[in-house]
Amino acid sequence: MNTAHTATEFIEQLLQKSISQRVSDLHFEPQSEGFRIRARIDNHLYLFPSPSNNCSGEIITRLKILADLNIAEKRLPQDGQFNWFYDEKSYSIRIATLPTLYGEKAVLRLINNLQQPELNKLGFQPVHLVLLKKYLTSPQGMILVTGPTGSGKTLTLYSCLQYLNKDNHNINSVEDPIELPLDGINQTQISEKAGITFATILRALLRQDPDVIMVGEIRDQHTAEIAIKAAQTGHLVLSTLHTNSTRSTLMRLHNLGIAEDLIYSCVNLIISQRLVRCLCQHCKTRLPDKQTVHLRDKVICLPHWQANGCQYCFSGYIGRTAIYDCLELAKQKIPSPFALFSSGIELIKQGITSLEEVYQVVGDIE
Repeated sequence: MNTAHTATEFIEQLLQKSISQRVSDLHFEPQSEGFRIRARIDNHLYLFPSPSNNCSGEIITRLKILADLNIAEKRLPQDGQFNWFYDEKSYSIRIATLPTLYGEKAVLRLINNLQQPELNKLGFQPVHLVLLKKYLTSPQGMILVTGPTGSGKTLTLYSCLQYLNKDNHNINSVEDPIELPLDGINQTQISEKAGITFATILRALLRQDPDVIMVGEIRDQHTAEIAIKAAQTGHLVLSTLHTNSTRSTLMRLHNLGIAEDLIYSCVNLIISQRLVRCLCQHCKTRLPDKQTVHLRDKVICLPHWQANGCQYCFSGYIGRTAIYDCLELAKQKIPSPFALFSSGIELIKQGITSLEEVYQVVGDIE
């Protein structure tokens, strides 16, 4: 990386390295002297080599030029996007700038435009996959995907849309922003500055003869009410909520002013999910001892996997997969506080992830 003599060379080398190492976000952080470069890989931040002094001052300017941002405006945050081609693949790169004490900070989000989301490859347990497909083929109702930021909710929604993407379905989405262009899907991006909100577009979509509507996120009462109305009137609605469990999702809908009888009559399925890192299959080792977990009134013995780190992964983990909790509201069961952890246990048994990783993502339940 230190061979770069210009900002253009540095950015080119950095993006190539980032793509090859599965970086999702790049942080360009001005310091009192020079820049700190950090990369997020599988939800963990790692320090990358900094640029040489002769090009560090031009890096943010070059990034803003690529994204067609105002290079003279350094006092206000700006958002933009540009396309990058590497190894015969197209990547959509979003940039967000922010003024800080030592200058402008920038964060890049790297998105593979050729990535094709597939429902069968998301990591659902067979029983959950059957349940999801059952309600995806329902002519009306709502499916909610929930979890914190960065838990893979958008990928799950896109995979559902791809599963439904057939010529006999009119599928429409309203998103902020559009993460991945999907052929055959009518995607609309909101713009708060122009007055194009989720509620505005959602209301307009109801006049577009839709079969399926995807709402990127239910953020307020107005959007929630229109989405529920759509689910009531012969449309399949898919959306997300920023909640941490199926139980808290029910509370959130209630707080948004949705009556309990409407929740149970319109919402078919709530999916709560998290992303856990996968053990590197090249270097993981199984230790001779067992690990025990106290779950409900049971003591569960699990294989003890150790993440070592090698030339393929560098950290003992490579890639991520999801763990899920699915609540079918028609059954009116009480949501289990252990469901996500139980999903993680299944992955530990299969040697896909470790108990330490599940604890880190889900939390200690003991």
